[in-house]
Amino acid sequence: MELPDAVIIGGVTAHGLTIDGGMLSKHQRRTIGELWSQYDNSRWKLMVLHHQLINPPGYHHRATMRDSVGVMRLLDEWGVDALLCGHIHVSHVSKTSDCITPVNHGTIICQSGTTTSRRGKSHERGAQSYNVLTISNTAIEIVPHIYTAVTGQFMPKAVYTVHRDDRRTIEHRSIESIAMPRDGIDKA
Repeated sequence: MELPDAVIIGGVTAHGLTIDGGMLSKHQRRTIGELWSQYDNSRWKLMVLHHQLINPPGYHHRATMRDSVGVMRLLDEWGVDALLCGHIHVSHVSKTSDCITPVNHGTIICQSGTTTSRRGKSHERGAQSYNVLTISNTAIEIVPHIYTAVTGQFMPKAVYTVHRDDRRTIEHRSIESIAMPRDGIDKA
């Protein structure tokens, strides 16, 4: 998908019911690489995959994608600015440069929780969440939102910003106004 400030390419990582962590086959990697080679860095490059490449800190219950380190290196080689993924029902934002070295600029890893069920895990146990991305020519802003029974609405929990002129750094601002019960959701 081509947008004024971004190009988005998706890949299928689910291959049957038995592969928990998902995978990208050699053929898929080659095809995706050929697609990315058609675009320069004048627009943000976003990749969408279902399965996660990393588990958020403190969450080690699910397998990551097969050869996740190799996939992270490919994302960097292709110049992908952000990976949008999910699978484990926990929202998390980080960079591939937190996991592997050396990297050219590192890819943002933007994992989504779950919006349509109460299958949130870890610190989002039982809760629903989603991410809002705002993309401009100069920056990508990611704002995870989580449903809170206290307010009866989805509330932003943080703001992550990456600027085009400094892609290596994620600015992070927490939003302290979120009241989450200790066990994730209000049972009422």
